[in-house]
Amino acid sequence: MRVAPMTRASYCQGNSVRTFRGISGCFGVVGRANAAYAWQMNLFPTYCERCSTSALVPANDINEGATTCIGCGGSATVLPGEAYTEDDASLFADVVSTLREAGISPPQATLLATELESRSVLAPGRCLRRLAQILPTLGVLELLVGSDPAMLRKAESMLTMLLDAMARQRSHSELVPTVNPKSRASGH
Repeated sequence: MRVAPMTRASYCQGNSVRTFRGISGCFGVVGRANAAYAWQMNLFPTYCERCSTSALVPANDINEGATTCIGCGGSATVLPGEAYTEDDASLFADVVSTLREAGISPPQATLLATELESRSVLAPGRCLRRLAQILPTLGVLELLVGSDPAMLRKAESMLTMLLDAMARQRSHSELVPTVNPKSRASGH
C-alpha cells in the first residue's frame, strides 16, 4: 500500500518537535528520530461509516486517506487530528469501547462534541467531568485516565475526534436538547 506523500514538514530543532501535513491533517511527532521512521511508528485513527468501527492503524496500512475496516472489510477513513503511538492504543480502545457501550446516537454525539469545544481553554479534565454528568456511562473514562493532565487532554481529544465522526452519520432529523447557556458561560 502507498502512503500519501508528505506535503510539508516543518522542524523546530530547539524543541525537537516535527509537524507533518499529509494523510489527513496535521500530526505532531516529538523526538529526534528520523522523520521517516517517526512517520511509520505513528498510529492514525480511522472510522468506518458503514459499521461505526474505530481503530488505530499504522501509516503503512493507509492508502490515500483510507484503509480496510477491521470490523466489516469496507473502507475506513483516517480521521483528522492527532496521530498516536502504541502507548496510546489502550486508551483509544477504552474510549471507543465506552462510546460503543453508551449507544450514542448521531444527534447525541453532536451535543456531546459541543460540550468539548472549550477543552483547550479549560483545565484538563473539566470537559470530561461535564460529559460524565451529562451521560454517566462516560464516567468510567475519568477512572481510566486518572488525574494526569496530559492523559486527560489526550482522552478529551480522542473523544472529540470520535464524537465528531459519529455525528457525521446523522441520516435523519431528530429533536436534540440545546445546551444550557448558563452552564456554557460558567465554563461548565
